[in-house]
Amino acid sequence: MNKVIEKYEFKKGLPQELEIKNLATLYRDSREDLIQPHRTDFYQIIWFKKGAPKHMVDFNPVQIEPNTILFVDKNSVQRFDENELVDGEVLLFTDNFFSKTEEDTSFKK
Repeated sequence: MNKVIEKYEFKKGLPQELEIKNLATLYRDSREDLIQPHRTDFYQIIWFKKGAPKHMVDFNPVQIEPNTILFVDKNSVQRFDENELVDGEVLLFTDNFFSKTEEDTSFKK
């Protein structure tokens, strides 16, 4: 049986469409959602300050070491490690933040 992969949207109401979240707090508040395969409609830059989790991106394992920065494209399927304690920061942003002018859009895939 195929399981539907949940897709999360960017938080409504942030005028710059940019948000910074603490990774330990995110784990504490949303752990059950994070450890399941999911997609986001926004980009993420994850700074793993502490911990050595195995992060899954598009069903490929990425072994993280302390003080690693991971770039995750929007719509990528990802899953956070359920066993490893981590700390760090996550920068979340949308296309609207990244592309302010028509010229900016030429840098997209």
